[in-house]
This record gives sequence, C-alpha cells and structure tokens, in this order.
Amino acid sequence: MKNKIALKTAFIAALISVALSFYSCKQKGENDFEEISISVDKNRIGDEFVEMNLKFKFNPPKGWLLKPSELTEKIVSRQKSEKEGGDSFLYKPLYVFFSDSTKGILTIGTVDNNDSAKTAPQIQRYIDELIAKYDRKNVTVQNFIKDKIMISHLTIEKQSIATQKMIFKNSDGRFIQFDYTLQKDMMPKEEKAIESSLGTLKLVK
Repeated sequence: MKNKIALKTAFIAALISVALSFYSCKQKGENDFEEISISVDKNRIGDEFVEMNLKFKFNPPKGWLLKPSELTEKIVSRQKSEKEGGDSFLYKPLYVFFSDSTKGILTIGTVDNNDSAKTAPQIQRYIDELIAKYDRKNVTVQNFIKDKIMISHLTIEKQSIATQKMIFKNSDGRFIQFDYTLQKDMMPKEEKAIESSLGTLKLVK
C-alpha cells in the first residue's frame, strides 16, 4: 500500500512538473524582459553625451558626431509627414549624430501619444504598430533589462537599410527612442560600436 501511495505521489508530482514547465515555456516570449550585461569596447565609442532634460547619458559610436540643430529640424519636419507606428504615436527626433565614414545616422527623440490629451503612451501598442508598419518578416524584437533600464530593441531591415531602434523609459517616465541607421553592408563593421554605445546608456536624475 505504501509503495502504491508513493508511486501515485511521484506520478502527480511529475504531472505538476510537466505542467509548470509547459506553462513557463508558453509564457516566455517576445514580450518578456531578460536581464543582460553588455560589454563596452572603449575604443569603439566617442565622448559622453549627457541630456539632463531627458534624464539620460551615453556615448555614441566612435566617429558619430552630434550635428547642428538645423539638420535636426529638417529631420523633425520630415517626421511630421511620416508618423512612427501609424497615427496613434509621434516620434520627435531631438538630436542627430552622423558618421562621415560609414554614413551611419543616430537620431534620439521622444515618443508621445498623438493626441491633445497627451496621455502616457502604451509602449507595447507602439511596438505592435511599428511591426505592422514595417511588415513582421522584416522586424526582429528583443526585450531586455540593462542596468535596471527596460529596453525594447527592434531590428528593422528595409531594402538596403538596417535600423536598430532602442526604446526605453527615462527616470521621469517619458519614453525615449534611439534609432541607429546604416546601410546593411556597413552594419557588420559598426555592430560592435553600436553595442558598445548602448552598453554605456545610463539614466540620470
């Protein structure tokens, strides 16, 4: 009798273990955030850039230099006619970094709801709309936590262009977006520099 009870208990425990394993696999997916560490190659990054109003600091890739406000204004004007993620959201570039050697461009700006109420954006909905805009097969999404910063990383390939979008919330609760854009054939050359740049990202109070 004791053996039967022991076998029954072991069988039930095995079933519970399988069920929990299945549930865990089912729950883990694209929307999960996994904590990671990012190595920084100091030879691949430029001088530190601190933005006190938007509460962050980071180092751009080496050779990617901050451009004058006139260039930023041109990009802002272009963005007004092409809203990120459809009509629901507005990405407003505020800074532009440019590499003369690789023609890479980094824009940094804010993501807001495109409404008069200025309610806080639902970032997952924004990402879903970006995926729909650029076509799911061209978009790879990875969510991770770096130094307590929750970052959604989208890699978007469109014809000969590749863009890495990094979307995160600053210490004031505003959503910030980094767009690193390059010709696809230049991405292998700059990939480590972009990774190192992201590895330097920190929030400031």
